[in-house]
Amino acid sequence: MCSLYRAANRSSKSEKDNISAIECDVSNFEVCKTNITKAEEKLGGNVEILINNAEITHDGMLHKQSRENWDAFIDVNLSSVFNMYRVVIEKMRENKCGRGLSA
Repeated sequence: MCSLYRAANRSSKSEKDNISAIECDVSNFEVCKTNITKAEEKLGGNVEILINNAEITHDGMLHKQSRENWDAFIDVNLSSVFNMYRVVIEKMRENKCGRGLSA
C-alpha cells in the first residue's frame, strides 16, 4: 500500500499539523537539498507529495529583456522543477510511492 494513504490516516492531529511549507530559493539546487532535509526532519519522514508552484514573470517584449531577467525566469520557472524533484525522486522510487504536481 502506498504510504500516502497511511500518512493521511495515521494521526489524530489537526490537518494543519500534517502540512508543512518551507520558503526557499528553488533556483538553487543546494538550497533545495537543505530545505528538503529540513522538511523531512520536521515531518518525521520522506517527502511523499511535492508541489512545485514557483513562478516569476518579467513582463515586456523579448528584445527588451535583460539576460539577467531571462536567466532568473529560466532558473525559477524551469530549473527549479528539476532541482526539487531531483532531491526527492530517489526516495520516492525506493518507497514505490510519491506524487508530484508542478503548477
